[in-house]
Amino acid sequence: MTIVQFFRILIARRAIFLVALISCFMGAFLVSQVMLAPRYEARSRILLKALNPDPVTGEMIADGSVESYVSTQAELVTDYQTMGAVIDRLGWANNPTLIDQYAALTGGASPDIRRWLAQNIAASTNVQLIPGSNILEIVCSGNSPEAAKEISNLIRGTYIDLNVEQKRQAALRLADWYREQGDDALVALRELERQRADYARENGIALAQNAPDAEASKLSALAMQSMMVALPAPRSPASLASPAAMQLETVRQQLAQASTTLGPNHPAYQALQRQYSVLQGEAQREQAARSAAASSGGRPDLTAALERQKARVLAQKDQVDALDRMRRAADLKRDEYLKAMQRAADLRDTASSTESDLEPMGDPIGPEKPTFPNIPLITLGSIALGAVLGIVVAVLVELLALRIRGREDLDFAAGAPLLASLDGRRGLRRWLGLRRGSSGFSGHGFNEVAGVSR
Repeated sequence: MTIVQFFRILIARRAIFLVALISCFMGAFLVSQVMLAPRYEARSRILLKALNPDPVTGEMIADGSVESYVSTQAELVTDYQTMGAVIDRLGWANNPTLIDQYAALTGGASPDIRRWLAQNIAASTNVQLIPGSNILEIVCSGNSPEAAKEISNLIRGTYIDLNVEQKRQAALRLADWYREQGDDALVALRELERQRADYARENGIALAQNAPDAEASKLSALAMQSMMVALPAPRSPASLASPAAMQLETVRQQLAQASTTLGPNHPAYQALQRQYSVLQGEAQREQAARSAAASSGGRPDLTAALERQKARVLAQKDQVDALDRMRRAADLKRDEYLKAMQRAADLRDTASSTESDLEPMGDPIGPEKPTFPNIPLITLGSIALGAVLGIVVAVLVELLALRIRGREDLDFAAGAPLLASLDGRRGLRRWLGLRRGSSGFSGHGFNEVAGVSR
């Protein structure tokens, strides 16, 4: 079939073409106006503050995690937890009309009308990130502009409230966990301090918190005195402070510090008090001995005392080292306790806050015109469908009842070459095979002479 024959058929069967075209157009128009309920779309926006750099640290979500973060937020918006809360705020689960519709739909087999309503709202909700921004847009459709705007606003508010509540609950759980870790660290700290105090008492060592060993302090004082006596300056050994007096001053300072950090019943504090009493007597005895030996210079007694103190320090070195290790372990456990309790306190503050990583942006944007049905699109579609249907039907009818409408048809029907044509038509009418007063040709009144093929 040539293009000329196609147009001749279409013009000849134009009544069928027009009927199909008008029928599709009118049917689509009636369906869009009567049977299809209009749908309106409302839009509400949320600012994702988590995508912005932190104002203090400058940290932000890595580029590779932005897409997954946005997808997660979009899924959470349409999740049943959010939509179920929206249904509760709307009160639809207790609406008799909706209950009857759900019962007719399910036959009363399933009583979960809340989930059914939530699924319907989720199906009419679309969440997307506006390109080139950190704004999440919630698009919700409804049967009226007011309903669409109300539902969109409820979805946004419910989602933000749930986000704040989830953040608070997570902070509370973490705070409880850190508090438990702090309590365990405190118990361990007390046990370490008790073991350290017992070990010091059993070995007769007084080692206050963050203070050097008393015997080592006494050795240092004796060594200092020995050096001062050896100086050529004319100084009297009696004018120098005795080692016991210097050690007594050291223990006094340790007692002053321990009184602010330890209680009066603490074993370490009581051990320091006992050592202070012993050193008082020893200092008095040393002072008397030094005064008596002042006439002879006192150098042999000082040297002997220094040697005895060295032997005492060396004898207690292992015990002092063990006690120092216990102190360091207790310090580590104390730091662990303080950090855990500080973290728990920070999380408690976070749990009491109503701040969220989501911020609503303005009021929902209500629709001015329905987005469904799309009348221009339906009109164009119906015209296109009617045109295709009319062409198909016209061609089928022509094939079922072939007519000779031009020289091409006659040439095909006769099976011989066309020799001449006698026709009074000219121009486009002759090309399309039209004549006055007729919509086509029935085989009569068309003077053609077909030659006989040789």
